Amino acid sequence: MRALLMTVVKISVAAAIMLAASCRHKDLCYDHTHMVDLRVDFDWSLAPSAQPSTMVLCLFPTDGGQGVRRVEFTDRAGGVIRIPAGSYRAVCHNGASAVLSSRGTTFDTYEIYTQETSLLSPMGIYSDRSTPSPTDDPVREAPETLWSDSAEGLTVLPGVEGQRIGFKPSESTIDISLKIKGVENLTDEIELSAVLTGLAETYLPGAGRASGDPVMMPFALTRTGETELSGELCVFGHCPDRIDIHKLTVYTSNKYYYNFDVTASMHEAEDPRHIEIVIEGLRLPDPDSAGMAPGIEDWVDEEREDIEMG
Repeated sequence: MRALLMTVVKISVAAAIMLAASCRHKDLCYDHTHMVDLRVDFDWSLAPSAQPSTMVLCLFPTDGGQGVRRVEFTDRAGGVIRIPAGSYRAVCHNGASAVLSSRGTTFDTYEIYTQETSLLSPMGIYSDRSTPSPTDDPVREAPETLWSDSAEGLTVLPGVEGQRIGFKPSESTIDISLKIKGVENLTDEIELSAVLTGLAETYLPGAGRASGDPVMMPFALTRTGETELSGELCVFGHCPDRIDIHKLTVYTSNKYYYNFDVTASMHEAEDPRHIEIVIEGLRLPDPDSAGMAPGIEDWVDEEREDIEMG
């Protein structure tokens, strides 16, 4: 009897071990998460002079996976990442920016944007709500240069070594240069800045285009000659949803402002990605009134130019 009991126990233990092994094997069979080393290459042939401090890659699963896999590379050439095998859509763009931000959890909604700011932020003024605005559109910071690319239909196979994907980032922002010639009463005692209207709020790297509502973006003006002012502005694009009028407003630190219609320069530029705006003639306040004037409460529309001058 004792021998029979021991035999039954041994059989039960063996059965339990086999059942446990079977369960573990079954679990493995149903586990489709296979991690794979993947080489990511960034080909800079479309922007050879670009020197981004980091590159961001966002992978969006298309085979039922959840969430976004975001990786940041410190080498502009790319690197090796480890991800689950599967199908993906992807976007890449430069990162580590004090100005550029990103949001969105899908390939189609992922966008690059900038924060709100004030009309006079280039002069270090953020709280003067009395500043006359050329439109009712929001004011956003101007972006830094953006390089981006996207890809769809990416497949990462399980158990296959040496897999790699490649991207060709290109410049996705537009450069605008402003030159104002024949400036009268130009003095270092007066600070100046400008704001441009009708600009795109965001950029969609998946679609490769600017988007969002129309916004204004301010930028600094500097003296580049005895009678010349210059400024540089980087934007995502312009007229995102409609053909728009582009107004340029120049502000002075002693509360004078000047309006110009620069629509023609924006829409008829020889190079749409490198737009030049030239304005001829601007009379600034008399030098005796230079500097901030606490006694002046209201802004003065000293000179209005409804027709572009250059």
